[in-house]
This record gives sequence, C-alpha cells and structure tokens, in this order.
Amino acid sequence: EEAMALLGQMPRMKLEPDRVTWNTAISAASRAAQWELALQLLDSMGDIAADAYTYAAAISACERGGQPEQGLRLFSQMQERGIKPTVVTYNTAIRACAGKRYWPIALSLLADM
Repeated sequence: EEAMALLGQMPRMKLEPDRVTWNTAISAASRAAQWELALQLLDSMGDIAADAYTYAAAISACERGGQPEQGLRLFSQMQERGIKPTVVTYNTAIRACAGKRYWPIALSLLADM
C-alpha cells in the first residue's frame, strides 16, 4: 500500500517514475499477491521499457495470485518483445507451473534454460 501511495504521489511532486520505481511497485503488488494490480502497473509504464526483472515480478504476482496461465502469457510476451529471460524469470515461470497440471510446460522451460 505504501509503495502504491508513493507511486501515486510522484506526479504531484513533479517526479517521473523510472524502471526501478515501476519494478519496485510491481514487486510490492507481487508480495501482496495482487496480480491484477501488477498487470495494471505493467500496462501503465508508458514509455518506460520493461525488463526481465519487471516481468519476473509480474509473473510472480500471477503465480502468487493463483493465475499461472497469465504468468505464462507474460513469459511469452516478454520473449516476443525481445527480452531475454534470465534465470530468475525462468525460475519464476517454472514456479508458476508448480501445483497445477502444467508440469510439461515446466519441464520444457527447464530444458530451455
């Protein structure tokens, strides 16, 4: 909540959020399992380009929020946008597959690493 409040106050303070600010806000949403908020923040970045850390935080939010399909869509979107997955993004996507019927996808991701 505090991270979101600070993000909301930035325009009034004539400050522009940068990628680190957005990543921090998306990570805060992830820790709270607020996957919809994380996706809204990702979509609100405007001209700021998301990176692998941005996507890892958003995928983690989906995993924690019980939305593995959405997390896997984000992983694909990241690759389509030319962002190379890191070990962190792979692990996050694999974790999103855990506990569901997505073990073949998890194995495929593991093989791609």
